Amino acid sequence: MGLIFLTGMPGAGKSAVGEQLAGLLDWTFLDLDAEIVVRVGETIPEIFSRNGEPHFRDLEAAALKDALTTSGTVIALGAGALERDESLAQVTTNGTLIYLRAEIALLLERNLKVKSRPLLSAARSESDMRNQLEQLLRRREHGYLSASVIVDVDPSQTPAMIASHILARLRRSERV
Repeated sequence: MGLIFLTGMPGAGKSAVGEQLAGLLDWTFLDLDAEIVVRVGETIPEIFSRNGEPHFRDLEAAALKDALTTSGTVIALGAGALERDESLAQVTTNGTLIYLRAEIALLLERNLKVKSRPLLSAARSESDMRNQLEQLLRRREHGYLSASVIVDVDPSQTPAMIASHILARLRRSERV
């Protein structure tokens, strides 16, 4: 069995959908950000604060490399994991990449409630956060659009519904 990678912006639902999808497949679920926290013993904001984004991306690349040795695993990537060309190449050659594409308005609504996202925490207003989300999307969209499956996130659907939709698409394309 293979690997399924979920990518998308912060707040797209990668972890929630990934858990549901892994359950439907009877596969293992791995949240790459959570794995980094366990390995380092610090939260992601602490890692960013203490050592900066480049160091976090190094940790992320190492965790991804280890994850590639598994099989039958659904992996929720960090939102910026595909910014490095090497990571993008590893993901697209070792499994199926799924992009959970969400509208900026939905991402804004979801991220306004979260204070633990280092690249969004400096936003002083809703307008600032919208601008930061738009900038991050422009920076990351190339990697996201490398996905073989793109799923538009419908806020009226639960993570279980989105996971079922993904599974149906994967089965139709004979990817699982």
